[in-house]
Amino acid sequence: MISLIQKYLLTSPRPTADLDVNLLNKAIYGQFNVNNLVVWMDNRVDTFINEGYRGNAMIYSIVKKIGEKDSEVPLQAFKENGKEKRYKSIKYKSGELDRAQSKFERVKNLEAVESGDLMELLKHPNPRQTQIEFLKEVSMWFRLTGEVFIYGVRVGGGLRDAKKFTELYCLPVNRLDLIQGDMFMPFKGVKFNIGDQTIEIPASEIKHIKMINPYWDLQGTQLRGQSPLLAGIKFLSKNNEAVSSLKRSLENEGAKGFISPDASQDPEKWLTAEQLPTLRQQLQKYWDGSMNKNRVGALGIPMQYQSIALSPVALDILKGMEYDDEKLCNLWGINPALFRSDSKFDNLNEAKKQLVVDVCLPFLKQLEQALSEFLLPAFPGEADYLDFDISEYSELNADSELIMKTFWHGGLATLNEVRTMLGFDEIDEDWARAIYTEANKITLEEAFNGGGGADFQDLAR
Repeated sequence: MISLIQKYLLTSPRPTADLDVNLLNKAIYGQFNVNNLVVWMDNRVDTFINEGYRGNAMIYSIVKKIGEKDSEVPLQAFKENGKEKRYKSIKYKSGELDRAQSKFERVKNLEAVESGDLMELLKHPNPRQTQIEFLKEVSMWFRLTGEVFIYGVRVGGGLRDAKKFTELYCLPVNRLDLIQGDMFMPFKGVKFNIGDQTIEIPASEIKHIKMINPYWDLQGTQLRGQSPLLAGIKFLSKNNEAVSSLKRSLENEGAKGFISPDASQDPEKWLTAEQLPTLRQQLQKYWDGSMNKNRVGALGIPMQYQSIALSPVALDILKGMEYDDEKLCNLWGINPALFRSDSKFDNLNEAKKQLVVDVCLPFLKQLEQALSEFLLPAFPGEADYLDFDISEYSELNADSELIMKTFWHGGLATLNEVRTMLGFDEIDEDWARAIYTEANKITLEEAFNGGGGADFQDLAR
């Protein structure tokens, strides 16, 4: 079974799903299968894929932009060193100082795992993908369909490492039906449809991460994630139709304009019906085409040119598309300024930061918790935490002046702690590990004892 699934996941192309069969199964068998219910695939998933990601340039750009940001920060494994840990509670807060302090807390309280089976799995989840490629696929399914299914392949064979995962894959959401259990175990696994075969995978091998779905029914629809595109399906359809209509309008647009005698001149000089064909030939020969670019033309008869702009239908279509990009971007909570060529520098930087803070961080927090619950028990003793290093986001770099003013000049942290927050290495000196008061930069111990501390300029040297 595993080899068949791996073969399917590592190769392409994939057959097209028969949506009518799924709808028929749901209608006929759903009411008779309440205790062991199969939650049939939503037929809209293929719509999101074909009409959205594959068929709409804006949807593709949005999901791709978010996926690139989601996968920009590395996923690492850590072991705790026995010290008090606080960084998890402040890591995903929106304040710059909170994130700077969380970076210091992680360096102080956790030790990075450099080797082992878990780290090898994180670096290369499967033979086809690196960590970045895997995270991009996870993001793509989650952002597009509202859910992602991560399938873990175990060593097996009753060995000592039988629980360990050797490979991780994203299962295609449009190929999966959920197996619903009871109130104590609502998710029992998935049915994976491969061609004319159906393979059942237990929940212990699957990590299902999803967006909230408020639609409850006896068929267990609430167990599936709700895609942002479900709420915006009308905007998607409208935009696709508008683009198709505009394309047809432009293809059938015809002539750009016409030349005619100047009506203000003597009508006797107007062209006769017999002269028009000759004029058209001369215009096409001497004025039309790239070979005649910048050529100056001359006519012996007073003439005028009347331009024909886009048709009223095409203009109405363009006007109707004016706010489509904004509506579609709002489905994922990102700023449309990221896709506008006329965005000002400050607006663009603010939009980039908003993307990270409002869109990427909540997802990474959810993914980090889900992968920790899924992977850490399979690798006992190798790591205590999985952690996305969000300090890699340049958009979240804290203001160095703000950190210095708050933690160093305010006497709240040592010089080494401040250097860690700013991303610098520590200094192996006692004075770099001491707390100083603001007045003369003396240690607190020296201040209480009335001693004259070291001069700050000396410390800097």
